[in-house]
Amino acid sequence: MHLERITNEHAMLEYLWGLEEGKRMHVFTFWWLWWSNRNKLRKGENPLAPAVVARRARSSVLEYMQVYLPKSKTVSPDKWKPPAEGVIKFNLDGSFIPGENYVSWGVVARTSEGVLVAARAGRQENAGDPFVAEAIAMSNVVALAADLGVVQPVFETDSQLLAEALDLRRVDSSPYAAIIEDTKFQLKMWFSRFVVTVCRRSANSVAHELAIVGRMYPTNHYVEFESDVPAHVAVCASGDLPRHR
Repeated sequence: MHLERITNEHAMLEYLWGLEEGKRMHVFTFWWLWWSNRNKLRKGENPLAPAVVARRARSSVLEYMQVYLPKSKTVSPDKWKPPAEGVIKFNLDGSFIPGENYVSWGVVARTSEGVLVAARAGRQENAGDPFVAEAIAMSNVVALAADLGVVQPVFETDSQLLAEALDLRRVDSSPYAAIIEDTKFQLKMWFSRFVVTVCRRSANSVAHELAIVGRMYPTNHYVEFESDVPAHVAVCASGDLPRHR
């Protein structure tokens, strides 16, 4: 509403560059997606729903800020951080390729010593959004933790948006509410206590590589590994152990 009242382009630019960087990036990114959506409509294509435009704007800004802004003392470490002794940490990641009608995902369970307990990688059709990829990965990592009989797991993702969506105090009203709310129900049903933490993408390399592996599998199918993960995944797993830091 404030921007609407500004009629001079120089005043507009002065106002925008005076904003805090995060807010300024939200404005620019939203305008770009809004403009792209308008072009879709003019070409006769189906435009994105407003909620999808808003979520993609926020997701893009979070990714930009995570990758390009200077690191502060409070940011997550660049390397995988082992959980407390006796606790199993579950890392997850989703993979999405623009233009494709599927997503893939990878999940891995590791001990405080970095030992790989179990891992899964798979692919799901009829899904074409990066947030959906993360949400599907979360659903599968919850299933893995439940199958292993872990009652107090630590889940780690590089998606700030997903972690916020899993807040049990909030009801998700996005187009992906069904999978998010079902995942919350599963979290409450299977675990006496759980934690969802956010890490940098570089600290989530094992799950990321597994998500890429998941692209190779048949539709709506996954493969489970124990210690026999693909070689490049094993290299990632051994490379971020504490003794290598």
